[in-house]
Amino acid sequence: MENSIWSFIEAHIQVRAEVYKDSMVQYEKVKTLCNGIINSAMKVIEKYSDGDLFSTGVLEPSSITSLSFVAGQRNSTVNTGLLIEDNVLENNYIRFELNTVGEIVRIYDKENLREVLSEGSIANQLQAFEDRPLEWDAWDIESYYDDKMWTSELRSVKVLERGVR
Repeated sequence: MENSIWSFIEAHIQVRAEVYKDSMVQYEKVKTLCNGIINSAMKVIEKYSDGDLFSTGVLEPSSITSLSFVAGQRNSTVNTGLLIEDNVLENNYIRFELNTVGEIVRIYDKENLREVLSEGSIANQLQAFEDRPLEWDAWDIESYYDDKMWTSELRSVKVLERGVR
C-alpha cells in the first residue's frame, strides 16, 4: 500500500512539473508578444510627439527610480494648439464643441478631416434606465430596458483652467 501512495505522489509531481514547463514556454511567448506591442506603440508615440521620450526599462514593482535631464540636451516646449473656451475644446488634432450645458455636440478629427459625431447627436449624455428584471437581478437586461430612460439635466458649464500658461 505504501509503495502505491509513493507512486501516486511521484506521478502527480511529474505531471505538475510538465504543466509548469508548458506554462513557462507560454509565458515567454506572451512576453515576446507584449514587448512587440509595446515597441510598436512607442514608435507611434514617437512619431506624434514633440517632447522628450525616454524608457526606464524594466522596473520592479514598488521600486523607485530617479530620473533627470542632462544639461545641454534638448528641452523644448510643445505647441499643442490648445484652445479652451466656454464652448470649445481644441488642440492640433481634434476639436470638441459643446452646447450651453456642456454636452458634446460636435467632434471634428483635424488629421483625417472628418466629422466623428453624426449631426444632432450628443456624445457625453448621461443616461439612466429603469432596471426591473424578470428573473435574475444582476445580469438580466430585458429588450424593453430603454422604455424608461432619463437623461442628465445639466444647468451650466464653467471653465476653471485654460491650460498651461
